[in-house]
Amino acid sequence: MDFSPTKFVLQPSEALKCPICRRLFCDPVISTVCGHTFCKECITTNNPGNGLLSTSKCPIDDSLLQRTQLVVNLALKSQIEDLLIYCRHALTRSDSEEEFEVDETGCSQRITLGKRRDHEDVCGYAIVPCPNSSNQCGKFRRRDLDDHLKICPQYKCDFHRKGNTKAS
Repeated sequence: MDFSPTKFVLQPSEALKCPICRRLFCDPVISTVCGHTFCKECITTNNPGNGLLSTSKCPIDDSLLQRTQLVVNLALKSQIEDLLIYCRHALTRSDSEEEFEVDETGCSQRITLGKRRDHEDVCGYAIVPCPNSSNQCGKFRRRDLDDHLKICPQYKCDFHRKGNTKAS
């Protein structure tokens, strides 16, 4: 499960939320018996290992459920992956510990939830440490790191791996 801060451009429909945990579906599975969908973890938690679910009944209509009768809900998974979010490098914590606000000085990209990692792993607004000395130089936005490295006072000599160059 990804714990990156998430702020949706538009709030997701309640139909995209698990009836057990009330959060956006995570690994949605649908029962082939009754057609209800749940987060995989929510419906299979504390499975005794005998193939039955912990409750062995659908929490909505009491249908008997077995693990083999749960399949990935590909349509719902696709809908969730298509939801638009703000890049996490555009967010700042609000007064609330759980809420985030859009920082106008951060990344302006709106990305789909399914493509989040592809974008955020290379986002120019990500905060990254100086590879020469994060203790001495600090951290920079990825897009500014090349400029810093040109003047970095901790710049390593091209021959630093060749051995000791100090005179005895």
